[in-house]
Amino acid sequence: MSNDSKDELTLRIGEKLTAARIESGYTQSCAARAVGTSQSCISAVEHGKKQNVNIIIALIKLYGASYEDVFGLVKVREKKLCVRLSGRGKRAAEGAYKRQRHKGPLKLRRTWR
Repeated sequence: MSNDSKDELTLRIGEKLTAARIESGYTQSCAARAVGTSQSCISAVEHGKKQNVNIIIALIKLYGASYEDVFGLVKVREKKLCVRLSGRGKRAAEGAYKRQRHKGPLKLRRTWR
């Protein structure tokens, strides 16, 4: 993720926190006292100048907002798991699986693609 997209993300989170604060009726100083920080720290988070996850989570809980409202939907890149059976082929691996079932998981080499 580039710095521009990180800055854009923190600014968007700050804007959503500001909207949630106003909607819940808190001022920056009241919210700061409630979460145990300063008003300038709340201002910096709301303007995207500071990234403090603990404060952001405390503010979300204080305002009664949902994480989805503040963070939005996050795209997760899926990875495919490829399992390579070493050497003996499919039937040998199936037999090994049947023998190992009562002893625990079969040890296979895994690679991510």
